[in-house]
Amino acid sequence: MKILVLGGAGYIGSHTVYALIEQGYDVAVADSLQTGHRAAVHPEARFHKGDVRDRAFIDGVLQREAPDAVIHFAANSLVGESMMEPLKYYDNNVGGTCALLASMAEQGVRRIVFSSTYTESRSGSRSARKTAPSPQTHMAKQSLPWSTCSTGRMWRTA
Repeated sequence: MKILVLGGAGYIGSHTVYALIEQGYDVAVADSLQTGHRAAVHPEARFHKGDVRDRAFIDGVLQREAPDAVIHFAANSLVGESMMEPLKYYDNNVGGTCALLASMAEQGVRRIVFSSTYTESRSGSRSARKTAPSPQTHMAKQSLPWSTCSTGRMWRTA
């Protein structure tokens, strides 16, 4: 099975790539290296440098790799920064996921695993949950594949 890991040069993504390759999967990685590191990518994984929001880039990677499934780790996740730069987070996390799903739909790739991290304040206060864009973009991103299911497209999500 061929798997494309977006954000595969980050901490969680790179560990996932290593585990997948150890299990015998054919793995490609796409990462902007905004926070990831090229050296963290398994040497057997094919690497593509680019941004998830760039449809031409994602279209090209999906065409070249023809993956059976995509694992999506490409997101910003720092709560403090998300409160200072909320539009950056909506653009990358929600906009990037929209671009990815549109590209996947056009290419006929129907299997996606979302793995998204966000931090909630220690106090769990409602005001923190309502104002921090990182949790809000997480929730919006998580609902995208489910809302596209109603369009008749056959998505398989995990």
